[in-house]
Amino acid sequence: MYPMKQQLLGKTIRLLLLEDDPEYSHFVRSALAELLEIRPVDNWLKQFEILDVESLEEALGCIEKIEFDAILADLFVLDSKGMNTAESLYSKCPLIPIVALIEQEDPNLTVKLLQSGVQDVLVKNELDCLPLGKAIRCAIERSMAVKTSWISTPRDSLTGLLNLPSIVEFGRSYFNLMRHCSEKSAVASFEIGSLENVKLDSGRHGEQWLLLEAAELLRRYSESFDLVAYGGNGRFIVMSPEQNSISLLNTLKIIEQALIDKDKVRGGRPLQISLSSADSREIDWSDLFRG
Repeated sequence: MYPMKQQLLGKTIRLLLLEDDPEYSHFVRSALAELLEIRPVDNWLKQFEILDVESLEEALGCIEKIEFDAILADLFVLDSKGMNTAESLYSKCPLIPIVALIEQEDPNLTVKLLQSGVQDVLVKNELDCLPLGKAIRCAIERSMAVKTSWISTPRDSLTGLLNLPSIVEFGRSYFNLMRHCSEKSAVASFEIGSLENVKLDSGRHGEQWLLLEAAELLRRYSESFDLVAYGGNGRFIVMSPEQNSISLLNTLKIIEQALIDKDKVRGGRPLQISLSSADSREIDWSDLFRG
């Protein structure tokens, strides 16, 4: 059994393998073992430490306990199919690189997966040891580069608010402190679900202007919040140590109406805004990043 949230010492690559076909799990293990026997001349790959699970539920449970370097995931398993598998994994661990496995070439699905945060997509019956190893290593390297960039640039370039990686990286401790120290603390999300329509009606600049307007309204009410972040795709996350979920939701409703009033001059289709809030003691940290 792996120790709780144990981190690597730099000698192995800890891999979570989500696969409900035991024969294919064996193939993956054999392929990676064969790769180590080949020993690429530039020594770019380390020993693998692999944990197998057969369901998404098991995978999500392991992610809470163990620090993985990468996830190799068949998207069609016992309890989850396709995009749901990828989105559930990414929402649980947005800073761990995910390499998705699919049964056959599917360009549309591949594009959606890459847009959702997956690092690479591989076709299962086309895999060999070298392409598999390179995909995993490249996913890890890209993820490390992105993390470095995020740490040096903690704010979203458009809205100026904290970006998703920053709140994932630095907000967890604050969230846990808030849960234990304040009975009134709450978290909420403010999501504009009609960005594609805005882009069609007003172009890319119209979409960006709407996000800027939303960010400005959130700043205007910042005395009601202690932390505000933009998670991308029109979704804002706020935390308050002084308001309960009902009070926080009422504040967001004021912001919602102000944004709708501002947007009426655009003359396009009505905005679709969804709000949700919960007392911080009622939810898990990872719930904040579920779609």
